[in-house]
Amino acid sequence: MASLYDIDNSIMAIIESIYANSVNEDGEIAEVDFTALEELQAERKAKIENIALYIKNCNAEALAIQNEIDTLKKRKERLERKSEGLGGLLVSSLQANNDTKFESAKCAVKIRTSETTEIDDQSLIPSEFIREITHEPEYKPDKTAIKKAIKAGQQVAGAHLKVNTKAVIE
Repeated sequence: MASLYDIDNSIMAIIESIYANSVNEDGEIAEVDFTALEELQAERKAKIENIALYIKNCNAEALAIQNEIDTLKKRKERLERKSEGLGGLLVSSLQANNDTKFESAKCAVKIRTSETTEIDDQSLIPSEFIREITHEPEYKPDKTAIKKAIKAGQQVAGAHLKVNTKAVIE
């Protein structure tokens, strides 16, 4: 089957031929056979329909893929929450028994401690700890600077350090 482009060109060629050959030398309009033109028109309609149906199929498949992505994303988030909760259970159990690690032939568990800067009230943060976000027209607390200041013994109103513990499984 010819391409839509080729079919359109063939139709135009037949139409031009009909116009060029429809008047004979005596000025009379000659009889024209439209069979080839009708066949090309039918082929063109079938080609357009097939292309449209293929587009619909592509759109349906893209939607099905997006739905699967959404389903997998929700599943991933559920598993991450479950993992986080079970990790907290391990940390609690190890800390309750004054252990800092657990080892077996199949895995090793260690407790990792980190600190994050928590902002209690942004309006209380001193201006020296506020930075402008260059890609946004707003100002936010500079948590890194606040953390350094608190660790150096300085009091920063509206902020505190939070100790986080996490089970690291190898």
